[in-house]
Amino acid sequence: MPIRLKRLFLQTIGRFILSDFFAHRFPVSVKGICIVDGRVVLLKNERDEWDLPGGKLDKGESVEVALRREIHEELGVCVLSVELLSVFNMLVSNRIDVIIVLYHCQIDAVVSDLKISQESFELGTFNRAELQNIALNGVYLRHIYEVMP
Repeated sequence: MPIRLKRLFLQTIGRFILSDFFAHRFPVSVKGICIVDGRVVLLKNERDEWDLPGGKLDKGESVEVALRREIHEELGVCVLSVELLSVFNMLVSNRIDVIIVLYHCQIDAVVSDLKISQESFELGTFNRAELQNIALNGVYLRHIYEVMP
């Protein structure tokens, strides 16, 4: 759209329909790197892939509140503190562009405290060496290695 037309549109219709209405929309997913007994906690998802615990925000929910809720729902443990690590786009199943907000989560738990939710198909904990033998998103892997003892 030429600049003059865009400006005219924003000055007229834009007063009633905000330009953000026409912007692309992406799902936002919060994910947490949780280390328990020196091992990272991963969950098997519906695509048969290992993934970090977390999920989508509920309407009106803040990112940190969503993260804490999702970790509690998926692992049955409470998050003590969080550290924002990264925000990036991920293409899921070569179709859906998702914004990922990635945190390092401190939880007070041992492996036997972890509970798997109905949303996941398997719960696993992995040390550094074992991580090399599973398919896991490269951005996740890089950040796991940064925070893992």
